[in-house]
Amino acid sequence: MENSGAKFSPRPNKSNQFCSVFGCNSRSRKNPELRFHSFPNECEHTRRAQWEHNLIIGKKLTKYMILCSLHFNREDYILPDTHSTKRYLKKTAVPTCNLPTLSTCKVISSKEKEQNNSRLLRFAKRANCQLKFEDCENDDINIIHETLPNTPVDKHFDLPTTSDVSVQVNSGDIKLNILTLMNTEQKLSTLTDISSYQFLDSLVESMQLTNLVSSRNQNIISLKERIVMTFMKLKQNMSYSVLAIFFDCSNDKCKRIILNTIDILSLILKPIISWPFRTEIKCNIPTCFRKFSDTRIVIDCIEIPLMKPKNLTGSLISYSQYKSTYTAKFMTDITPGGTLSFITPAYGGRTSDKFIFENSKLIDKLENGDAIMCDKGFLIDNICAQGHIKLYRPPFLKRNKQLSKDESLMNVDIASARVNIKKVNQRIKIFNVFQKYPSSLLSRLDASFTVICEIVNLSHPILANDKFVT
Repeated sequence: MENSGAKFSPRPNKSNQFCSVFGCNSRSRKNPELRFHSFPNECEHTRRAQWEHNLIIGKKLTKYMILCSLHFNREDYILPDTHSTKRYLKKTAVPTCNLPTLSTCKVISSKEKEQNNSRLLRFAKRANCQLKFEDCENDDINIIHETLPNTPVDKHFDLPTTSDVSVQVNSGDIKLNILTLMNTEQKLSTLTDISSYQFLDSLVESMQLTNLVSSRNQNIISLKERIVMTFMKLKQNMSYSVLAIFFDCSNDKCKRIILNTIDILSLILKPIISWPFRTEIKCNIPTCFRKFSDTRIVIDCIEIPLMKPKNLTGSLISYSQYKSTYTAKFMTDITPGGTLSFITPAYGGRTSDKFIFENSKLIDKLENGDAIMCDKGFLIDNICAQGHIKLYRPPFLKRNKQLSKDESLMNVDIASARVNIKKVNQRIKIFNVFQKYPSSLLSRLDASFTVICEIVNLSHPILANDKFVT
């Protein structure tokens, strides 16, 4: 290849373009004095064909193939002597310098030719063997025909055929039911927190007695499936898309079923949370309440994280400074034995414990001589004094540097007794729907909390039998 060609002032180029001409080793990064050009468009058939013929490309041109300036004269450029970083070819420019003598097609060596010839010979031998085998096959047929002249002989011997006789089943013939996967009570409890099949059957019977679900809808999705779907949403907080796959229905259908079932369950299970009689409490006093035997209820507040409300008013009401997020607050009351006896409706996260207690009218349910146990957040001294109710609450430091000996012992005793309500609240928070309560169920927040509290009341007691005063 000749050394002539157009070169210009060096221009740094970080790209790694290379010339497509066979034998040319020009690269934009190594040869900054060269310029690179694309082939003419397909519209310019004559010029494009002339470039391809002169450069002996030998393969199909692509839009990524380029050509360096070594294959052009300086006269092929527009204003080649002016100082410029960009160079443009004339419309009539054709590569005439450093033209290749060989094509970019692969050059076959003598060794490769020998290998190709030997391959062809092998193919020919195999073809001859196949022809001889066919001739022998025809001779055998003739011999059989001469030996048995009355026997018809088919030139194509039928080999014994086999067939797969296994039963073919379409995927649509099998319908997977989620209830079949819950074949043990442990699996049922894990997915739904329903303790036993007996309790599940009792819920189904109770829903049938209400007649709130029509028989037509029951044929589509049974009552048992509706209950399981609802508790799977509450316990695992599965998305409606996943539940729709499990129960073979649409997302909207799942949502409507869950909302309706929550309302029915809250109505059915409502009697489970009831106000206890004083005699019942006296007969079930735990050992940790020996010093507080007159305690009627233990109260505490629980906060449920919410999705951020869409309007400003909802954001202001639900934002909790204590949790630094948007929450709904409930007040829960338990007996000394650890049974939920009273719950309030939902309040905004910024609502104080004192306001919730005062607004719940719980003080009206207590009798003279009863006592309440709470934490330091309930500043209800005046309310209890007006109702002649005793208050057990951890002491405040006030202006003292530390608590006295009696106050410290009292603080320990109250803490050991109040831990029961923390255990109950923790059982409520086990339901994943309360990890971040979804906006789609916000209209059923009170009903959902009620159902879950009623299920907690029906679960195993938090205190063993040996923890009570005999």
